Amino acid sequence: MKSLNQLASKIIDDLYIEEAMKNNPPEETPYHKRKMSLTAPITTVFMFDAIAARFGKTRIELLEPALELYAEQLFLSLSDEDRNSLSVEVDSLITENLPEGIQMQVVNSAGSFENECAEWRGLNASFKSFNKE
Repeated sequence: MKSLNQLASKIIDDLYIEEAMKNNPPEETPYHKRKMSLTAPITTVFMFDAIAARFGKTRIELLEPALELYAEQLFLSLSDEDRNSLSVEVDSLITENLPEGIQMQVVNSAGSFENECAEWRGLNASFKSFNKE
């Protein structure tokens, strides 16, 4: 598990590399994203804005990777029972919200799935496998 310091350093390192290479990330399909809003102390928001501006990014582009990793860390910190139930629940919600007609094949540690999301079940299965004694 990565610490917050490691995560922050990695994000900044990636931004420096991206800046040096002038490499813009590929466009992602819209259904992979869901809008959310949050409130934070003004000192924190302005620092995110300043760091993002330094690299020609938005604060959202800066925060997305951190939020993704934080969600994963919170998930992995849950009890086995909660991880099992929430992974099924969230994967099901994601599947229900996929655009109609989308075709996908998912293969991960939890198994093989056709036209359904299995990201959290896969992470849960990998975590269980990694932590076997």
